[in-house]
Amino acid sequence: MSISKIGLCLVLLLSLFSQSCTTMMDPDAAVLKSSIKQLKPRAKLRPASPKDMKIYVRYRNSSGEDLDIRDKVFDEIKNSNYTITQNIDEANYVLIADLRYVGLKAKEGYGHSIFGALLGAVAGAVIGNQVGAGGTTEQIVGGGLGALLGGAAGKAIDNRNKIITVDMVVDLSIGERIKGGINTKRSSSSNQTTSQAARTKTGEGSNEAGTSSTKYSESTEFEQKEDFFYHENRFIATAKKLGLTYEEASTSLSGKMSRAIASSLP
Repeated sequence: MSISKIGLCLVLLLSLFSQSCTTMMDPDAAVLKSSIKQLKPRAKLRPASPKDMKIYVRYRNSSGEDLDIRDKVFDEIKNSNYTITQNIDEANYVLIADLRYVGLKAKEGYGHSIFGALLGAVAGAVIGNQVGAGGTTEQIVGGGLGALLGGAAGKAIDNRNKIITVDMVVDLSIGERIKGGINTKRSSSSNQTTSQAARTKTGEGSNEAGTSSTKYSESTEFEQKEDFFYHENRFIATAKKLGLTYEEASTSLSGKMSRAIASSLP
């Protein structure tokens, strides 16, 4: 049998390999999985009575992404029986949410390019041996051609079947009004040093050198009275799936994140 016929046999074999790859994949990879975690333990806030459940909410999107969970955050807070006010002076709680990051990453999760190359090499050698009456030339040609075709087929499958992960990060600050207010001491300092060296040639041919330096420092201390005591936290939500689209991830993560934010309230 000619080399072209060996190649035809390999193509048919590898087409069966590519069609069977879906059964080789982990079936769980095709199921959307999402999770959320917070970097700090949940803030210990005093329970709120119904008459005190007035909250001032500020939402920012410093990530610059088009994904916006503002409406869902506000809806979840209202569903928690809070009244959202535009006047911070009449609020008993303050919630500041900042969507800091939304990112997508992909990876080839199954290694079909390597598996396809190995399978193609073995199959090619076997086919070459059978059609060549045990000749080594047919084995080498068949193995090399099989590895090439198998690697290409596996690479194409990997490119088509990538595990996609989308992450969402929100920084959260919750303030509770303290009766009588709280005093916060703040301080800042800055230091600056400049130096200069100079060399001057005199009329007698000698050189005069000198240096000068200046040091400057400043410090500021002050005490600030505030009405709210703030608790800081960061939420990280992740969605992962084979061939995950941005729209699928956005729907899942925005709902999970907005519910977690609202659940942080007392």
